[in-house]
Amino acid sequence: MSEPLPLSLDLVPLPFLHRWIWRIDNHLHWQSSPTFVLLPIICLAFFVGFALFLERSNPLAHIPVYRSLPRLLSRFQFFYDAQRVAHDGYWKHKGGVFRVLRWSGWVVVVTGRQLMEELYRIPEDTLSTWEAAKDEVQTLYTFGEQVSFRPYQLTLIKSKLVRHQDQVVRDLLDEAIPAFEEIIGQNCRDTSDWVEFDMNSISKVVTRTFNRILVGRELCRDKNYNQLSIDFTMGVYIVSIILNLFPSVLRGIVARAISQLPRHQKMGAQFLEPLIEERKACRGRDDVLDKPNDFLSYLIDGVPEEELDTPGLVARLLTVTSATTHTSASALMHALLELADRTSYAEPLRQEAAKALNTHGLTRKGIENMTQVDSFIKESTRMHAIGCVTFPLKAMKPITLSDGTYIPKDSFVMSSVAVHFDEEFYENPYTFDGFLSFGQGRHTCPADTLSHMFSRH
Repeated sequence: MSEPLPLSLDLVPLPFLHRWIWRIDNHLHWQSSPTFVLLPIICLAFFVGFALFLERSNPLAHIPVYRSLPRLLSRFQFFYDAQRVAHDGYWKHKGGVFRVLRWSGWVVVVTGRQLMEELYRIPEDTLSTWEAAKDEVQTLYTFGEQVSFRPYQLTLIKSKLVRHQDQVVRDLLDEAIPAFEEIIGQNCRDTSDWVEFDMNSISKVVTRTFNRILVGRELCRDKNYNQLSIDFTMGVYIVSIILNLFPSVLRGIVARAISQLPRHQKMGAQFLEPLIEERKACRGRDDVLDKPNDFLSYLIDGVPEEELDTPGLVARLLTVTSATTHTSASALMHALLELADRTSYAEPLRQEAAKALNTHGLTRKGIENMTQVDSFIKESTRMHAIGCVTFPLKAMKPITLSDGTYIPKDSFVMSSVAVHFDEEFYENPYTFDGFLSFGQGRHTCPADTLSHMFSRH
């Protein structure tokens, strides 16, 4: 009779596995056989060799890694503790570059002001924000095929809204005042006590105000449409995070199960279809009196005929809203909190704003003359960045940085916001004091110009 197995068969649920393990034990004389020692060593050597093969075949293998960990652990490390990875990596590789493994793949992190400034001077056709967004936000599934592959809305923001900034300023201010009054101010009446309001209230103010320049006065004040805009934005972020957890071959299947885009397009069409038909009737005509002067009109005039379907136009409008409201609401919320904590800033900022508007009126020039307001908002942004790293850029062709670092095509590049707390660049970096923030350069999102303009209101 054979000796009992050292492994408890109670742990093996299937009868055929009992017989299989017993045969292995009898054949190898389990504990006495050299195979008992060699088998795990061979398996370990195989996995180590496979890991080395993957690393050597990695086109970014020449760039130092933040920490050498198994790939799965590295992914979890950045997923759960990105703040520490970005901070420690910055100080360990300051002035150079390093790479980290996110769940979606490797990314190069640039440190030091010189390399960062060099990075943001590289043209969009070499380092692309939008191409990075296709992967980062999974635009094919969150924004739709038309928006993802033919992003006309980006060009129109630059050529129309930014060019007509005087009108944009007037519309923003005209809508921001009643929006604050109705959403926040009405809760502050007849009380001298502190009134509590949350991020959701700020999001409603920002969404309504931005929708004024996107779809006009009437629809921007529709609470249901504004809530749709907010829900779409949150849906984009949630769905993109989930999709990036899956390999690319499975994303289409998963997206069909979780994507909110068709539902949001259908809901948006209920609000927008009458406006779309009205704007189509004025398409390309300059002789129309009182032609609406909003982004929807620019969009209908600027896209090709085949792109004028209602679902596609709805997706483009909601995409622009999602790109502006989330970042603006976060920046505005932090600026207001800093102002509430440092009330001595309030009067100088108020006086500067009044002087600029009295001198230049509701124009871009008036906004540009609010230098103290601009400094305050930038300092708040520096202290309270949305993330620990910047939004990534995608290399559309090979790049060699001034320090000799070679970045292959299709690589993702970002910078660490730990530079905001580097004493080499900021005296007393942990003290709030009107320093300028990063985020400037060729790759600033077109919507960021509008976001920053809104915050100064």
